[in-house]
Amino acid sequence: MEVLAVEAVEWQRLRRSGDGRVIQIASGLEEFDYVTGGFHKGELTILGGRPSDGKTAVALQMALNIARQGHPVCFFSLEMSSLQILNRVLTGMTGINPDCLRVELPTDREMAELERAVGLLKGLPFYLDYTAGSSLDAIRTKAMMQRRKGKCAMIVIDYLHLLGGAVGKGETTEQVVSRHVQGLKRLALQLDCPILALSQMNRACETRTERGGIPVMSDLRDSGTIEQIADCVTFVHRPERHGILEDEKGNSLKGVGRLYVLKNRNGATGLARFRYNESFTIITNYRQKDRQTRLDL
Repeated sequence: MEVLAVEAVEWQRLRRSGDGRVIQIASGLEEFDYVTGGFHKGELTILGGRPSDGKTAVALQMALNIARQGHPVCFFSLEMSSLQILNRVLTGMTGINPDCLRVELPTDREMAELERAVGLLKGLPFYLDYTAGSSLDAIRTKAMMQRRKGKCAMIVIDYLHLLGGAVGKGETTEQVVSRHVQGLKRLALQLDCPILALSQMNRACETRTERGGIPVMSDLRDSGTIEQIADCVTFVHRPERHGILEDEKGNSLKGVGRLYVLKNRNGATGLARFRYNESFTIITNYRQKDRQTRLDL
């Protein structure tokens, strides 16, 4: 208890010496970090979103931003292959249109840009793992191994509902998800690092048109335990996809995404904005009005 008390006082001393907001691990998206204080050790953050609203893209951008700061990131993809993830990163870094790259051969200039981007990626502390249907136990083993090497300061899981493993007799999907959420929270505490887990939303949200489709907590698929256990719950929302072209002040929402922080056990809730390009491979801070054509690592 004495050690914990000293740490608590030291934490408050750090807060007083700064601007009142101590960010342990910044996501790199300024407005999100301002609302939440970034990611904190031992905490589980859930990032929900409708299909194609960009939750994977947002999580990947945050992970890259964190790796750029020197914090080793373990990114576990259960849906997209490592090559698909890497291609998404490379097209963002080079500004090459991903659709063109899929159907056409890259030019000499594009090949040079891709090789340059690969060279930059090699220096990042970013561990990417793709194993379809990977169990929580398998992820725990890999994460602990990376942690022992000093290579795991942040874990990202894409996504929660694809976690595999044995299912108990008569166990419902909601019970399985509940078990996984509790397991992720325990892992965050055990490794003393933040975990960001992506989550599907239930089908009811697809038919709801009021409030411009702005997400609510109950939109989370199997939301009961998620809402109870998670330290922070955030939703990705792209107003433009739902026919909302201007905000309440008349500002254009073209290329503007929103992160709705609806639960934050140890901090504030609120709205955080970001900008994205047409192919959703580049995500930048909202204040960065001049749309970038590539990511600078």
